[in-house]
Formats: sequence, structure tokens, C-alpha cells
Amino acid sequence: MRAVVLEAAQHVVVADVGVPQLEPGEVLVRIERAGVCGSDVAVFSGKRQAEYPLIMGHEAVGTIVDSRMQNRPVGMHPSVESEQNRPVGMHPTDAEENRPVGMHPAADAVKNRPVGMRVVIEPNIPCGTCRICCRGLGNVCPFKRSLGMNSPGAFADYVAIPAEFVHPLPDNISWEDAVGIEPLAVAVHAIRTSGMRTGEEVAVVGCGAEGLLLVQVAVAHGARVLAADLHPEPLAQAREMGAEETLVLGRDGAADYVATHWCPSVVFEAAGASAALEFALSAVAPGGKVVGVGLGTTPVEVVPLQFVRRGLSLVASLIYDHPTDFLRAIELVSSGQIRPSSLLTRSIDLEELPSAFVDGHHHGKMQVRLR
Repeated sequence: MRAVVLEAAQHVVVADVGVPQLEPGEVLVRIERAGVCGSDVAVFSGKRQAEYPLIMGHEAVGTIVDSRMQNRPVGMHPSVESEQNRPVGMHPTDAEENRPVGMHPAADAVKNRPVGMRVVIEPNIPCGTCRICCRGLGNVCPFKRSLGMNSPGAFADYVAIPAEFVHPLPDNISWEDAVGIEPLAVAVHAIRTSGMRTGEEVAVVGCGAEGLLLVQVAVAHGARVLAADLHPEPLAQAREMGAEETLVLGRDGAADYVATHWCPSVVFEAAGASAALEFALSAVAPGGKVVGVGLGTTPVEVVPLQFVRRGLSLVASLIYDHPTDFLRAIELVSSGQIRPSSLLTRSIDLEELPSAFVDGHHHGKMQVRLR
């Protein structure tokens, strides 16, 4: 099959590789479309560590073409393949030992994911058994398998994945819109993490693709939204998507303007820049919450007194909860409240993707056609 393989940092090719072999409890998905996001660019550039060679890509949709039923002995978890290498104390076995015989969730998932079903892939797969997962925090599982990051990804003709991590697509969702469900689930999770309530004022700082999805989800949940960015072009999109007001950053007094004319109980930082987070901390109302969604790598100067006297909270929101946030994202698209394809700036064939990375033509929201 065809696959976009990263052989080293900034060296990517389209290669002919073998079709993945299914493990028990997995399905084989024929990829129809895949999205390119900032994480893919970071992996390509070497800013994000990866083991080479690596098939890239994680935002993907397609059709199930094969499956393998669960036949692992009772007590063996399908996502724990190298248990002996796990640090001591990080694997409570109570959950597995207490599971009734024959009740492994992977078996039911395969039965409910027949060949021919259109699906969207949830590409981050927590181990499900470590202490972090047992606390319900699979999104930050230290052992999670992430397609296109530490596991073969979706810029390929086929992907093998546990059946419970593919979700059925309603017939009224196009492939173009379906590709955007994964980043939409990230926005859904951030809104839930914020505790935002209907009618509240919120601000979104950074109106790239993820920021614009945050604007749409916040509006869909009844918030009044202020969108802020360094550039006016995405702010025009934010207004079209329901933002009540927009603000160009980088001008003197921007934070004071927000504090004077707005009272945002939540500010979402979606730019991944230290200046954006510093602005968010200045702009949020007393008693408010700043939710970090952007994946910035530069240090931020924080004054503890600012938190204490103003009663602020700073929380992080990483990817999504399985399967809650994906199901909500699918619902938002199926109901017509959000159309992710409105963010699409370019569609290319799989063979064009390496040159798009090398030449830097990966800006905006790009999709890859495989069929």
C-alpha cells in the first residue's frame, strides 16, 4: 500500500509498504481522506520527537474493510503488549481481574463495527490499565499509542486500529466534514474543561483552525465570544462563525480594552505562543479561568500574586476523553451546527504531500485525498 513515511526529520517520501496485520479486536480501515495539522508539521520538522521510519498522519476517515475478533486469553489487555517494560507500580490489575469472563470490550466493539461502515478514527489510544487511566484521565496516559506520532499513522491507504476507537459516521456527514471531527473533539473537550456556562462571556486567543473551532463550539453552547488574533483575516472568519467581536492583537492597550469592554470568565489560549498566554492571563476577568489548548514550547513569565489576588485558574486541555468528546463532535456536525469543511483551504493527493511539507505549503487547513 502507499504511505507517507518520515525517514528522518524533514525527509519524507511516499513509499510502498505492507498492509497492516490485524491484532485481535482491531479493524482495518481504508482511508478516504486525512487532515494535516500543526502536530504533523512539528513531527516533520523535528520539533516533536519521533522514532523513524514513521508513517505520518492522525486526522482521518474511511471505510472498514476487515476485522479480527477478540481471541486473547481472559485478563490480557490488547493495548498492553510490553507489560514487562512498564515501570514498577504503574499497572493496577484490579480492573482486568474483576472483568467477567468473555466480557472484553474489544469483542463487542468489533461486532458493532461491520465491514463497509463509514468511520472517523480516534487516533489516541490510552492503555486503559495504568493508574492514570484508572482515574479517568486516558487523554494524558503516559503509555498511550498515538497514530502518526509513535505508531503507524493515517497518511496511508490502510490503518489498523482497535475497533472501539473508530466511530460510525451518519450518512449526512461528508468525507470533507468528517475529517474535521478529530480537531473538533479537541475543541469540545476544551469547552467541557472550562466549565463554561450558557450566556457567559468568553475569549479565544489565536484563530488558527483550532481557535476557529473553539469559537464555533462556544457559540453552539450559548456563549458570547470575543475572538483575538494577530492577523485580521482569520478574525473575519471568526465573525462569520458567530464571534460577537474581534480584536487585533499586538496593539497597545489590547488587554485593557478587553478588561474594560468585556468580562470573560474563560479565555482559551489556542495560539501556542507565550505572548498569547500572557495576554490571556491579563485579559481574563477576576475569578476567571485560562484554558491552555495551544502547544507552545517557550517559557512564560508568570507572577504568582496575579493568580492569588485575582483568584485566577490556569488549566490545560489536552486532546479529548474517550469516547465522549468524539460523540459530541459527531453530533455537532450531523446536526448542522458546525461545518468543519468551512475551514478547508486546500485539498491535495497523497503523492503531493511530501512536497507540500518540504516546500512549506502546509499552512491553513489542508486535506489529503486517498480515493
